[in-house]
Amino acid sequence: MRSRVPPLLAVLLALAGCDKRGQEPARPADDGTVQVTPGATSSIDEADARFKEEAWAAALEIYDARWQEGAPVRIRSRVQAAIAAVKLGDEERAFVWIERAFAAGAQPRLLARAPELAELVEDPRWQDLAEAHADVCAAEARRQFDFWVGEWEVVDGEGNRLGNNRIDRGLGGCALVERWVGAGGGRGRSLNFYDPSIDRWRQEWVDERGRLISYVGGIEAGAMVFAGKMILSDGTSLRTRMTLQPEGAYVRQTIETSADGGDTWEPWFEGIYRPLGRARGDLDAAEAAEAEKDKAAEAAKQAEAAAKARATSETEATSAPTEGATEGADAPSGG
Repeated sequence: MRSRVPPLLAVLLALAGCDKRGQEPARPADDGTVQVTPGATSSIDEADARFKEEAWAAALEIYDARWQEGAPVRIRSRVQAAIAAVKLGDEERAFVWIERAFAAGAQPRLLARAPELAELVEDPRWQDLAEAHADVCAAEARRQFDFWVGEWEVVDGEGNRLGNNRIDRGLGGCALVERWVGAGGGRGRSLNFYDPSIDRWRQEWVDERGRLISYVGGIEAGAMVFAGKMILSDGTSLRTRMTLQPEGAYVRQTIETSADGGDTWEPWFEGIYRPLGRARGDLDAAEAAEAEKDKAAEAAKQAEAAAKARATSETEATSAPTEGATEGADAPSGG
């Protein structure tokens, strides 16, 4: 009896996102941190141990019980539960666990290569589930911040330019990438994404001075409202809050900081975003469009060169002298 996961399956599980980081967290605390129940995790580890021993029924029983209790179950464990069900000849339970794995982010095309899942892959339900979970980033919750997407000129209340900001969708729409360039040359970047474990948005910011900001927030009355912590270059920590409020074609951004734990607040930044040129929108689509544009330009260039070559060839053929004319042309003047 084997006591470990087959090497090929282990590799495929890792590539498909089924490592220990692919664990579904429990409900978050008030500060956005996640509290995982140690006992529940231990039970899942016990199920994993039974799986490695090929004690399929015992492993699947524990996986099912822990899921019903609401315990966090890693992607790897979900896939192993599906395999255990296959070994027991229970395809219905296997597909229940496969759907749970896909919903958590496992990659169907890689799992399809695992020989232990071959029976499921041949079933039409596999493709149906794969398609149902293919476009995770198109979920409504992940598109709440799309009003910020575009290329913007940012000005103060009097119209003085503060800088330019470009916000693109990336990673298939699962993230917004911010690229800020201030009027004075300052630069900053942020990554914005929806965190389904807490049903909130996160922003992680860093600038060229080494200042960091971590925000957690969500949509309130149509605005994206964040609260978090700012770390200054020397390590000083401040509380901070930020609001991005759509105002027609514009967006108003306000940032405040507090040095006394939130008792009092001071303005840090306020700017009005005005559309600048064509909104770039989707970074992936923009890059693909640029690549297609380059290919089209190269094809046009090659076609033009070919046309010139044909024209030159036809001209030479048309103007070529007859044999007699060629001889007369080569003779001395006056014959």
